[in-house]
Amino acid sequence: MPEKRPGDNVRLVAKNPQEDEFALSNINPYTYYQFMYFPEEYQSFYQRFIRFEDEPHIQERWEADYRKMIRKACYNTGGNIPVLKNPCNTGRIRILLEMYPNAKFVHIIRNPFVVFLSSRKFFVELLPTLWFHPVDEKFIENMILDVYEWLVKDLLELKKLIPEGNYIEVRFEEFEEDPILHLENLYKQLEIPDFQAARPKFEAYVNKMSGYRKNKYKAIEESTLNRILERWGFAMQLWNYEIPEFLEVIKKEAVPQ
Repeated sequence: MPEKRPGDNVRLVAKNPQEDEFALSNINPYTYYQFMYFPEEYQSFYQRFIRFEDEPHIQERWEADYRKMIRKACYNTGGNIPVLKNPCNTGRIRILLEMYPNAKFVHIIRNPFVVFLSSRKFFVELLPTLWFHPVDEKFIENMILDVYEWLVKDLLELKKLIPEGNYIEVRFEEFEEDPILHLENLYKQLEIPDFQAARPKFEAYVNKMSGYRKNKYKAIEESTLNRILERWGFAMQLWNYEIPEFLEVIKKEAVPQ
């Protein structure tokens, strides 16, 4: 295992929390993150393993293994309120509510342009270390554009099913400015007990990570910018985001004939 994650230099330690989709991928073949090995199958995997379209036997197996995984995690940590961070679950809200009717959801939103640039850098550097068949950067860009659009549109439809008070949206840019304050607000809004008992641990972690520096993105190709606006403009309008001022737009000159 490398010391840092390809693409964003996040420290990798086996005992640290990870997205539960990784753990599930070790015990169940019906998980979306198999696309990292077979990127050309990402569309099929999304339909089959996030939406579970027309394959009830796959959904049944997934639900059984997911319940078992969560029970094992709670037993291992001695906890009784599992906190899961999994982008794939954005499209599984209906299924999760059938399994856990009082589940609470926190959606962290971020400027779609930063999401795209971050995702592109991450997958361009990560996928070659995992895939069984190569794809080019244009393929990766199209995959990112597709999956984000599917997830957001699924979210907008499925969040109507969430009981009132069990869904909260947090802007990443605001959370980043004062994470402790926003965590306290989340505890209050979601009626999770014992924030003050947990606060010292949150503060210690935030202080420990104070030296971490995110990737900075300074430029974007004009053609890519236009594709993002075309595909994700609805999300930017929904959450009131603009093209970041720090991005320089690179225009490619026409090749002389």
